Amino acid sequence: MVITVELPGLTRESIDVSLEGDRLTISGERPGLDPGEGQMLRQERPSGRFVRSLTLSQGRDRQISASFAHGVLTVRVSAPGEATGRPGGEQ
Repeated sequence: MVITVELPGLTRESIDVSLEGDRLTISGERPGLDPGEGQMLRQERPSGRFVRSLTLSQGRDRQISASFAHGVLTVRVSAPGEATGRPGGEQ
């Protein structure tokens, strides 16, 4: 299973991916505008903390690998022994 999430403006250090039981959780924080940068007239991207969770099918152990490049997080979920097929990019 491959999950992709667009996270423009974030760094890999600001994103957390975890798997607990059958729940995959992606969380992080997108910084807001620095008050010293001026007045915000319109903001297309929300700022602040975010959390997204997915419930995976039950009944098997899983391994996850994640990469983050060009603002896109790619999470690969596989059963033990399956190749994760990790793409290039930051880990």
